[in-house]
Amino acid sequence: MSQGERGPEPATVYFSDEAAELFQTWRVEHGGDDRRGRLAGHFGKLPGIVVRLALLLEYLWWSVDPAAPPPPAISNAAVGAVCEMVNTYFKPMAERAFGDAALPPEARHAAALARHIQKVKASTINGRSVKRSGAAGTRDTREVDAALAELEAAYWLRPAPSRVGSGNGRQRADYEVNPAVHEVGP
Repeated sequence: MSQGERGPEPATVYFSDEAAELFQTWRVEHGGDDRRGRLAGHFGKLPGIVVRLALLLEYLWWSVDPAAPPPPAISNAAVGAVCEMVNTYFKPMAERAFGDAALPPEARHAAALARHIQKVKASTINGRSVKRSGAAGTRDTREVDAALAELEAAYWLRPAPSRVGSGNGRQRADYEVNPAVHEVGP
């Protein structure tokens, strides 16, 4: 390119009206996801990925006949194809790749505590000991309490509060472990 010549000019490509409507509908449905944590962060990037891939797909289709004029807009077909690919491939693969990280924190901590219970073959556990040891993957009181509540709701644990001595002190946060949890493999 000689001095004074300009390279290619950037172009702005918009959605067609139908494609914009389809994208907005998908975005609203996609945004209604109640995921949290790292997977939610990944899913939050998907609308931008849909836009970029739809534009790419539109230009790939155009590249078959470069004599034709460039696409005037991103078509409904491109947006529909990309949304379908995201829903049927990208989302399920992300859920598999993120594994436990895709779970809400209380479920993740409950799973960690459940693995600990099975590993040590506990018949009883104490909430305070769980917090101190980090057996639930956290030492945060609220997070441990939420994990204990999750396992209680799943019938892994049953509250068995006790008090040492005959005083009026606070009861210990003891739990009995359901013996059936040791009958299944880890």
